[in-house]
Amino acid sequence: MLLPALAAAATLAVACGGSDPGPSASGSGGPVPIATTEPAATPTGSTGADIYASACARCHGANLQGKKDAPALDPARIMTLGDQRLEQAIRYGKGRMKGFPNLTDAQVQALMDYLKDF
Repeated sequence: MLLPALAAAATLAVACGGSDPGPSASGSGGPVPIATTEPAATPTGSTGADIYASACARCHGANLQGKKDAPALDPARIMTLGDQRLEQAIRYGKGRMKGFPNLTDAQVQALMDYLKDF
């Protein structure tokens, strides 16, 4: 049961912030760098869809399909992470993904609900 969660977390870490700075998301197998302490720009909007569009879509795709260096955010992956790890990734970042510490609790919850219900 823990293995799927670890696999999803590892996939997210590699896709969002693997140690390979090159064009491939395959990485070199090295350690994943910790997100920088510099927060990303504060997303706009109050609905989960608005926040996703302003903060997440450029990397994860307009329809959560993923892009070159960012994984798809399908409901199974989101559910595997669980609320606590999902919230931590949103607030503090993960790998190359910068966090969004300036989001209010309501905005984080709206984004999490959007990701789970998409």
